[in-house]
Amino acid sequence: MGKQTDWSKLQTLYKGFREGVEIIREGQNSAALYILVSGRLNVFKKGVKVLQIQKRGDYIGEISILLNIPSSASVKAETATTLIEIESSKVLTFLRHSPDIAISLANKMAERLAQLNSNFAELIDRSYRPDLIQSLKNKYDKQPPAPISDDPLDLGKLKSLYVEVPENTEIIEQGKYPNNLYILVKGTVEILKNQKMIAVENKSGYYIGDVSILRNTSANASVKTRTKCTFIRIPITKVDYFLNHSPDIAISISKKLAERIITLNDLFLDIQSFEVEELQKAKKGNSGIDFDGVLNLDKEIYDLLGIDPNNL
Repeated sequence: MGKQTDWSKLQTLYKGFREGVEIIREGQNSAALYILVSGRLNVFKKGVKVLQIQKRGDYIGEISILLNIPSSASVKAETATTLIEIESSKVLTFLRHSPDIAISLANKMAERLAQLNSNFAELIDRSYRPDLIQSLKNKYDKQPPAPISDDPLDLGKLKSLYVEVPENTEIIEQGKYPNNLYILVKGTVEILKNQKMIAVENKSGYYIGDVSILRNTSANASVKTRTKCTFIRIPITKVDYFLNHSPDIAISISKKLAERIITLNDLFLDIQSFEVEELQKAKKGNSGIDFDGVLNLDKEIYDLLGIDPNNL
């Protein structure tokens, strides 16, 4: 979805960071949205290195910026690094004038959500530390929900695309590529996985089919109307045009995806931090755990968590 972004056209926004410089601090709002041009970055949760970022075009600080919340982790330059730096107060204006960047950001958010969902499903299927997952879930359940960010999209401006759909109508079929991108204006929809209802949505502005369309994949769930619904319906053949000519849609999608990602992302960072600490204890011989045994037993789990035990 969308064209390959030419980062070189943003050279006026390039900023160099020396090795070891802290770019984002956990618990503080990010001062800017960053995009990696070259170099390597390390991500730390509670002082524990949990992730490395080294892919050109990766975004840093995007959830903090999109939702205007403190960052869940710290980010430091492992090597001399060049980033595109967009000040937080200018991000919205910048994205509106750079639809390809807005679309690229939405794509990255969709990929992140899909990856988190996939990894958690794998961890649960492998019976990974159910007590730990439950305790972390309980922790986040007690926290206030993620703030609802201001949506830049004015649904009223898209009235020409309104359609009414009767109750009990399937608009997205699991396993098939969506024919349309839908935005719920009014009504209630059900989300079904393998014909079992997993969620109900009735919030105006809720996107349907966005992740599949952005990732160019089939839908992993079905969606049907529970009540008579009003949608904004954008045919798949026109989605690229709308995203490029109405970047507020891409920005809105990114914000909605960030709201869906935030708790999963924090939970995943906590699990990564826990496992790295356990490995460090085993490696030092402080826990009575055989380090080589840990590696042999849990290699697939570490792959899912993006942890390389031999690099600790």
